[in-house]
Amino acid sequence: MAGVRQLRRRARLNKLLEQLKADRAILLVCLGIALAFWLPTKMAQTYRTEKKVALRFQLPPNTAFVQSPPQDMTVVIEGRGWDLLFDRLRSRQVNLDFTLINSRSLYRNRGQLRKAILDRLYSLDLKIVELNYEELRLAVEPVLRKKVPVYFNGKL
Repeated sequence: MAGVRQLRRRARLNKLLEQLKADRAILLVCLGIALAFWLPTKMAQTYRTEKKVALRFQLPPNTAFVQSPPQDMTVVIEGRGWDLLFDRLRSRQVNLDFTLINSRSLYRNRGQLRKAILDRLYSLDLKIVELNYEELRLAVEPVLRKKVPVYFNGKL
């Protein structure tokens, strides 16, 4: 008698487990459908994000900057979620390279900086909302060296 009850109990448990597996599958399908509708809706909206822009300079030999240049700048870009996602996947950082080989100074205004950064972004639909520099003005000068004699005036 106890064996029959145990078999019935196991049969009920097996039936319940099968029903839970079916319910779990239905739940996962519903979640997948909801995600399929939610994701494109959210990614079609407009968002803002910050992006680092590394500034790299190439100088002629035996020259140095008059004032120390910035290493990077931060820009705030705005665009659709898809464009921002693909831009982020393509590169986390934008590099701006400047050559001062044939000149003694470098000047870039806000518009020039904005255009140079936009040219390196993934999509033309992205726009720059903020730059943390109004302009970039740098000058270089020759490195000066002078040997200074040093004499020890003490006892050892």
